[in-house]
Amino acid sequence: MALEEYNKKRDFKKTAEPPGKPPKKKAGKSPRRTFVVQKHEASSLHYDFRLELDGVLKSWAVPKGPSLITKDKRLAMEVEDHPIEYGDFEGIIPEGEYGGGTVMVWDTGEWEPLEAGGDPLKDLEGGSLKIRLHGQRLKGGFALVLMRGGKYGSDDKKRAWLLIKERDDDASQTSVTEEFTTSVVSGRTMEQIAEGKPGNKKNTGGLRVWSGKKDTADQGETVDASSTPGALKAVFPSSVKPQLATLVKSAPVGTDWVHEIKFDGYRFLALINRGKVTLLTRNGKDWTSKFSAIAQELAALPVQSAVIDGELVAVDDSGVSRFHLLQKALDGTAKPNLAYYEFDLLYLNGYSLKRSSLAERKKLLRQLLEALPAESSIRFSEHFSESGDQVWENACKMGLEGIISKDLKAAYQEKRSKSWVKVKCSQRQEFIIGGYTDPEGSRQGFGALLVGFYNDDSELVYAGKVGTGFSDAGLVKLQKKMADIHREKSPFTNPPKGTWVKGVHWVEPKLIGEVAYTEMTTDGLLRHPSFQGLRDDKKPEAVTMDKAADPPEKKSSRAVAKKPKPVAKRRAASKDADAPTLTSPDKVLFPEGGFTKQDLSDYYTAVSERAYPWLSNRPLTLVRCPDGRAKPCFYQRHNSKDNMAGIEPVVVEEKGEKETYMYLAAPEGLHTLVQQSTLEIHGWQCKADDVEHPDRIIFDIDPSEEVGWPAVVAAAKTVKEVMEKCGFISFPMTTGGKGLHVVIPLKPSAGWDEVRNFSGAIARYLESNEPERFTANLSKKKRVGRVFVDYLRNNKTASAVLPYSTRARPGATVAMPITWKEVTTKLDPKKFNLATVPGLLRRQKSDPWKEYEQS
Repeated sequence: MALEEYNKKRDFKKTAEPPGKPPKKKAGKSPRRTFVVQKHEASSLHYDFRLELDGVLKSWAVPKGPSLITKDKRLAMEVEDHPIEYGDFEGIIPEGEYGGGTVMVWDTGEWEPLEAGGDPLKDLEGGSLKIRLHGQRLKGGFALVLMRGGKYGSDDKKRAWLLIKERDDDASQTSVTEEFTTSVVSGRTMEQIAEGKPGNKKNTGGLRVWSGKKDTADQGETVDASSTPGALKAVFPSSVKPQLATLVKSAPVGTDWVHEIKFDGYRFLALINRGKVTLLTRNGKDWTSKFSAIAQELAALPVQSAVIDGELVAVDDSGVSRFHLLQKALDGTAKPNLAYYEFDLLYLNGYSLKRSSLAERKKLLRQLLEALPAESSIRFSEHFSESGDQVWENACKMGLEGIISKDLKAAYQEKRSKSWVKVKCSQRQEFIIGGYTDPEGSRQGFGALLVGFYNDDSELVYAGKVGTGFSDAGLVKLQKKMADIHREKSPFTNPPKGTWVKGVHWVEPKLIGEVAYTEMTTDGLLRHPSFQGLRDDKKPEAVTMDKAADPPEKKSSRAVAKKPKPVAKRRAASKDADAPTLTSPDKVLFPEGGFTKQDLSDYYTAVSERAYPWLSNRPLTLVRCPDGRAKPCFYQRHNSKDNMAGIEPVVVEEKGEKETYMYLAAPEGLHTLVQQSTLEIHGWQCKADDVEHPDRIIFDIDPSEEVGWPAVVAAAKTVKEVMEKCGFISFPMTTGGKGLHVVIPLKPSAGWDEVRNFSGAIARYLESNEPERFTANLSKKKRVGRVFVDYLRNNKTASAVLPYSTRARPGATVAMPITWKEVTTKLDPKKFNLATVPGLLRRQKSDPWKEYEQS
C-alpha cells in the first residue's frame, strides 16, 4: 500500500491529519497536478514540498524552504508519501505525535512537467525531475535532483535531493520565505495557527482549514492590528478624507522617506465592513457601482472591516497606467485592464491606524494582501527606499507621471501635508472648462477648450486654449455636455481678448479637464497643452494652480522626536481675541497614539459645543502632565495664577478658613487648560455659584482586578434599578477606565451631609443584599472578587471626572456619556478616545443625556 508508512506513523484518534486511503489515480492525461508547500514547525522549522503524482503526494522536507534565487541549491530530504487530502491540512499536530507542531499551507497551486510529453514518474525514478509550478508564491521552472549516492524510494538515509530554481522570468533575488509569512488559505501566521485563531473561509479556495481536531474554517481576522504601535480601538468610520500630497521642486532624500509611483488614475478610499464595500472618490462620491468588479474583489479580502487608500488605474500593454484608458472604461467604449493599487491602511478590524506610522500601516497592508492570487486586480503598491532623486529620474525615464514621497514615521493626516510630497516628471494638472470655440473644416463638436483655475482670491483665472488630445467621438460627447451648461458671459475674471473671442461659447465652470503641457508662459498661458480626459472625482472650486514648494529638509536618522513646527496660533472654540496662544503644539502628550498638544486642542475645539455645558461653572480638580501622560503628573485644585483666559476663581469656606479654587467660565478656558497640559478635568458635585448644595450624586462602579466587564455592566444596571425604586432617574457614563459612573441629577437643596449619608446608605444596602457581588468598603482586601460601589465622591471638595474629559491613560480615552441601551457586555469603553469622539458626536442624532436637565 502506497500510504502504509504514512499510516503507521500516526494515531488518527489523536491527530487531525487525514488518514491515508487507497490512492485514486485521476482519469485523463492532463499534465497538470496539484502541489503544496507546508511550513512545519516541529522539532525544527522546515518546509514540506509535496507534488501530486501517482495518486499520492510525493514529499520532501526542505530545511531552509524553497527559493526563487537560482544560485540557491536547497537540500530536500525525501520522506514518505502523503495522501492527496493532506494538501488541505493546516493546524496543529499534537505534541508527542509524529511531526508534532504547527503546520501552515504556505503555498499551493498546480504543477506540470517542464517539457511537454515527459513522464515525471520515470524522471523521478531516474533522479532528475524538472517541473513548472503555478503557485501563488512559487512560479516557473524548478529542478529536483537526487544527490550522488542516493536512490529514489530506498529505505536508507541517503534520500537527499536538491531543489533548484531554473533561470527564467520568475526567478528573483529576494527571499520568498522571508517576504511571505502567512498562510495562503487562511492568512494566519504560525503564531495564530498555534493559538487556534480562526482563518478566513472566503479565501481558502475550496480548501479545508484544520486546527487541532476540529475544522475551524469560520471567518476571522487574518491580520491582527491590536498590538500595532499607535493603533486605537475605534468604531468603523462612516467617511474618511484622503491625505493629499504637496507639490515640491525635487524629491526628498534621507532614510526616513520612501517613494511610490505616482499613478495616473482615480484615487479611491475603500470602506469594507462585513462584506459590504463602498468606493469613495477623494471628493467623497460613491463610485461603487461604476467599478463593481473591483468592489467584489475587495469584499473577498480576509477582513471583517477595513479602510484602504489606493488608486484605481487602467494599464496599457506595457503595464503603465493611462488615464485615457480609464476614461474609456467609465464611458463603456473599452474594457481595459483595471488595477486597484493599495498604498495605505487606515482602519482594520476595530482599530484606527491613522495614528500609527506609515511603516506600520504598510506592514499590515502587505500582510493583508499577500495571500491574494497573482491575477487579482487588487495589488500592493510597492515603494522604494533608494534616494528620492534616483527614483524620480528612473520614473521619468519610464515615461511615468512622477513619484510620491512619504515620511515613514508620519501618521495619516486627512488633509494636504508635507509628510506626503509629489514630484512630477511632466507638467500636468486639472483645469476648469469655461468655454469652447466652434470647430473648423471637417472637425466635429468644437475646436478648442478655454480653461482656467481658481486663484487665492477664489477668482477663475483664464489659462489658455486646449485644442489637441480629443478623439472624434470625444469631441461630440463633450460638446453635448457643454451645451447643457451654456451661459452668456465669460466665467473668467480675466477673459481672453481678440476678435476670435466673439465666437466663443461660454459655459458654467462645472466641468474639470486634465491637461498635460510643457510650461506656463510669462503671460500665464499654457504652452503645448493636450487634453487627457474629464475628471468628475473633484469639486471645481478645489482646482487651483499647483505651485512647487521646496522639498522637506533632510532628517537625521538618529533623531527621535519630530522637528518642531512654528508655534501654532490656533484659537479655541470661542473666537475671542484673548484666547491663549498654544505653545509647543507638537509636544507629544499621549505617546502610545502620538497625540500632541495640538491634537488635544483640536479635540476640545471639536467637542466644545457639547462638552462645555458639562465642564463649566463647577469647581475643578485638574490632572496636569507637563511632559505627557507617561511622565510624572500632578493634581491641581487651587487657582495658581491671575488672568487665565476663561478660568475664574471661586472662594470656598472650609472649617473657618477660605480657600481659592477655580472653575471654567468661558470656552477659551478649555484651551487655557490644554496650554497647561491638562489631561484630565475633574469636577465637584456642585456648581461654582452654589458650593453648599450638591446638584448630583455619583456612584463609581469600580471593579477589582479579577472582575470582568460583564459584572461591571450588571452592577451599574442594579444601581439604576435601586435608584428608580427610590424615585430617581440616572445616567451612565464610561470613565475612560475599567468602570462606569452612574450619575443622578439633584435639585440643589439638600446639604452635603444629607447627600453623603443617602448615597452611603445605598451602597451599604447593595453590599448587605448581595455581599458576593458588592462592597461599600474602600479597602482593597475587602474588594477582592467584588465591585466597589464608590459613594465617597459625594463629599464637598471631592471630585469625579467630568463628561467628555480625556484621561491620562494609554489610548487617550474619554469619559463618555452614553444611554442605558448602550450599556451591554459588547460595549468597549476604549472605543471612546480623543480620535474617535468628535466623529461620534457628529453622527449622533441626539444627545444621550438630553433628558438630564428635565429630570
